[in-house]
Amino acid sequence: MNTLQSAEKSFYKSKKFWTAVSTVALMLLNDVLKWGLSESAVNSVLATAAIYMASQGLADLGKNNLNKVKDIVDNAATSKVES
Repeated sequence: MNTLQSAEKSFYKSKKFWTAVSTVALMLLNDVLKWGLSESAVNSVLATAAIYMASQGLADLGKNNLNKVKDIVDNAATSKVES
């Protein structure tokens, strides 16, 4: 499996992706089906989704950086054992 396929597969498993899709769907369906949600209610959902996606993105960055540090430490430990 190449990198593009791996990225595409994980893209559709992303909670951030599905949060964005469901938020846009809510906004469109409210408009098309005339659900009657107020503009402030829709904006509240949008703001909550945006904050969630941003905070998850920051958490993912931290997790990825932690994994890089662990890899560096593991590689350093392995190279000391080999020498």
